[in-house]
Amino acid sequence: QVDPRKDLDEKWTKFFKFQPMWQIRDYLGEKIAFYFAWTGMLITTLWIPMFFGLGVFFYGLYESVHETLETRNSTRLADTLKDILTDIKKAFDNDVTPYFALFICCWGTIFLELW
Repeated sequence: QVDPRKDLDEKWTKFFKFQPMWQIRDYLGEKIAFYFAWTGMLITTLWIPMFFGLGVFFYGLYESVHETLETRNSTRLADTLKDILTDIKKAFDNDVTPYFALFICCWGTIFLELW
């Protein structure tokens, strides 16, 4: 007889495979299987905002570094470190960030409707 725990362990621990929801339900119960189904869909759909967010961050980083290089006239290390920290801060808060916030709101609504 096949051990259901061993069978579930072999099928569930694959990185690029879907979760065996029926086996999870049979082994762990309905509520826990529902939780794993919801979590699996959430993680799957988070790929889209992740790439968009990385694009927004790198755009902000590029713009802030470009602006700093154009206006920088100091060669002191303290000023350079201050410029680097300012660039990183500006990378997170740039002109495209409000559009990213709107995108996340729309993504959240679509995710809940799909669920």
